[in-house]
Amino acid sequence: MPNTDLTLVNIQEEVELELGGSGTEVELEEKDYKLAIRRAIRIYNRNRPQHAMVVLNASSSQKKYGPISHPGLRGISKVEFVRTDELYFAPFGIVYYLDSYGLFLNGDTWGALDMRLQYREMVERIAGVEPEWYAQQEGDDYYLYVDIGADDTYDVCYEYTFGVTPDNATATGMQHIPEGDVDWVMSYVVAVCKTILGNIRGKHAGGVVGPDGSAVEVKSSTFVDEGKAEMEALMEEIRSRRKPLLPLLE
Repeated sequence: MPNTDLTLVNIQEEVELELGGSGTEVELEEKDYKLAIRRAIRIYNRNRPQHAMVVLNASSSQKKYGPISHPGLRGISKVEFVRTDELYFAPFGIVYYLDSYGLFLNGDTWGALDMRLQYREMVERIAGVEPEWYAQQEGDDYYLYVDIGADDTYDVCYEYTFGVTPDNATATGMQHIPEGDVDWVMSYVVAVCKTILGNIRGKHAGGVVGPDGSAVEVKSSTFVDEGKAEMEALMEEIRSRRKPLLPLLE
């Protein structure tokens, strides 16, 4: 279910709560919040692109498919082939999916990986080597190439990655960010806002005017230093959340 936390209003409220409110006439403007959100989403997309699966109607007579077009498309990361030949299913009694590395995907836990690896050699003897595929950019368009043998029948689906946008667009908005990553985005926006607010206050060496008209001393360097330190820590954290790649098998 898409999250409902990452909206501009909610993010502004979160930042104001975290910073405790300035209590002065120098406030972050909407453009500052939007800048912080764009920076957070840019870092997030580099490390945690989103994934979606699409069924492809493929045949042995066609090699090139496309142009592949999806909102926020960044590339095709995986293609799965389901062979519909009855002989293929006979030894197992169930359907097995193969990814681009030849690994079964009938489950999604790493605990079953060793068993799937042991079956790989046996399946290749029964079903033959899976079809080859690759995807590439051609001009402004993106295409998928699948080579299916003339005597083979496969159902094909591909997984593509896309980047979320710093808004609430239906297809690519921040609501597509998983709940487990919402806090990271919020924290990074807060950290960026600290540096922005610190730089704003740094322009007022004599203090800023408070609600009663008196000058209020500000410590701009504290906000800037804290924000930078938090951004560095959050960078390390999001890098550790990168989706691990399946091992390449010889």
